[in-house]
This record gives sequence, C-alpha cells and structure tokens, in this order.
Amino acid sequence: MRSNPSCPEGRQHINLSQYAYDIVRNDSLNFLGTLNISGFINTIIENSKLDTFEDLSLMEEERILDELTEYSRSGSTVRPTESELKIIKKIASAHRYHILNSSNRYPKNVTLKIKLNKKLHNELYPLTSEWYGKEYGISQGEYIKSIIEEYARKTYYERECIFFKDRLDELYRYISEPNDEKRILSISMKNGKSTFCKLYRLSEEYETHYHYLIGLFKDEGESEYMIASIRLSRIIDMKPRGRSLGSGKITQNEKKRIEDRIKESSIPYLKATPTEYVIRLTPMGMIMYDYNYSRRPIYDSLNENDDGTYTMKLKATERQIRNYFFAFGKEAVILSPEETRIWMKEKYTLAKDEYIL
Repeated sequence: MRSNPSCPEGRQHINLSQYAYDIVRNDSLNFLGTLNISGFINTIIENSKLDTFEDLSLMEEERILDELTEYSRSGSTVRPTESELKIIKKIASAHRYHILNSSNRYPKNVTLKIKLNKKLHNELYPLTSEWYGKEYGISQGEYIKSIIEEYARKTYYERECIFFKDRLDELYRYISEPNDEKRILSISMKNGKSTFCKLYRLSEEYETHYHYLIGLFKDEGESEYMIASIRLSRIIDMKPRGRSLGSGKITQNEKKRIEDRIKESSIPYLKATPTEYVIRLTPMGMIMYDYNYSRRPIYDSLNENDDGTYTMKLKATERQIRNYFFAFGKEAVILSPEETRIWMKEKYTLAKDEYIL
C-alpha cells in the first residue's frame, strides 16, 4: 500500500513562475519589511486556504445565486428551477476543477524550498488521515503553487486584503462598533513614530491603489487631532486605548469635514492644506497627464495657449504636486507658487550635475 507523502521537518518544495516569485519578493519587503519568503508564503496560504475543496463549489454556487438575487431586485423575479439549479451546480463544479488545476497553467521557473509552520504542516500532512486534496489528485506543492500564482495576479489592493486579513477584520469590527463604544486607537508605525487615531473609515479600491486608514490623528506631543490618512502597510501594531484618553467617536460634522477634504485633496494627501497651483504643460505633457491616472490631481481650469502649450490651474497639496509632476521633466513647468517652482528647479539641477561626466 502506497504511503501518504511526507514533508520532513516542514520543508516543502514548490515551483513558481518568475512573475509570481517577483511579486512574492516585492510584497515580502513591502508588507513584512524584510525578505522572508517562507514566512510570507505561510501567511498567504493561511489567509487563502480552504478547509475543504468542496467550499470552492459552494462559494461559486452562492456567488451565482447572489447575482440572480441582485438581478431580481432590478424588477424581475428570478427563482431558479430544479434543472437550473443542477446547471448552477455543474458550473460551480467546473469552477472548482479550474481552480484546482490552475497550477498547471503557470510555468515552473523558480524552485524553492520553504519552511511550513507547524499549523500548516499538520493540516497539509495529517498523521491520522489522508490530506483532503488527495481525492482531487492534487499534491500539497501543487495546491500551494495554485494559491501563490493566483495571489500574484491580483491587484495590489487585493493582495493587501489577503496578507493583512486579520488586521483588516479587526479594523472593520472597530468601525462597525456603536459610537458610544468607540475608543481611540494607539498606532505604532514602521518609522518608529506613534500616533493616536479616531478612525472614520478605510479607503475603497476605487479611491486608491492601497488601504488607508482615514480619520482624525494626533501624533505624540500634539494637542489637537487633525484630518489625515495612514497607509495600512506602514503600521506595526495598533490597539484600543482606555477611556481615560477620551472617546474615539467622530461627529457628523467631523465626518463631513473629512469627506470634503477627501474631495479636495484625495486620500493619500489629507494632512496638508491644498494650495492653488498654475502649471504649464507641453503637448506631450498634456498626453502624460491624460494617461497617468495614479494620484493625479484634478484641474479646475485648462486653457490652450497660442504656442500649443497648456496652462492648468488646480488645487492640491505640495507633496502631491511634487510626487506627480516630477516625473514629467521638461514637459511640465510649475509657474506658481514660487517655492514649489524653486524646489523642482533645484532637484533637476542636482540630478543634472550628478549625470555630467
């Protein structure tokens, strides 16, 4: 009788595509702050795995039925017949087969030997029973590869959802608490700083590429809370503080002020006060503006000049202007304010000096 596969000392061989391997390395540095491939992959597996592969079919059935329910809300009544339910089950089963065999769709460019933590090792290599993947003809290594390859092809925002699953669950529980029960959060950052937070909400994917905590923040030593945002991936630790520090409640008036600032400044730049900028763009600069969506400030007015250039007026924070337009080089010139114009000029001059042989 053939024995069950083993994984001595939790050492697991996997083969990843080059693309997935590069994503794992980059996200490990971004999320963990260090290059810990085994630890990172363990977290992704734990936050993505299923207790049974039957869940794949059940989740797909629920998704299809939910879509039918949404359709019925639009005015039509939809009640699947018995034959339609059988078709839905077949579709869900095909979906499960597609996911379980996804590892075969990706190349095996990079061979790794990772260390499974004790919990995962016991689940994937049980001593008293067969691993649940055996019934479907999938090995533990293939299953891990499937998870990592699928993870790598998600957006950055979706990958944050997976890696920071526990922290996000905690934050959403906090947001859903009644106002009179909310407490101030004490947050420790990767840069060594600490801040207190009255949390309003988290950013949505349509608003930014990353998860931001949005609310009122007060750094140590400051006396007043200010509207600001913090990247989720920059947080090391957070915990609710005692009521002696005050309530974490945010009033309706404060919520309105926050939403107004979001419209004015965008989520990544909430802390600074927006200023009016005048910028001249070449025709190429205008094309770059039209196609570079990431953190793009929205202009209030745009005029085409006689020489074919464009003059744009907008309100934004200085950091947003610097971050966005610096990559434009000679295709965009800050006309005002003068201090930002000088900052740009000095940065370009220093770069030019370094490149002169």
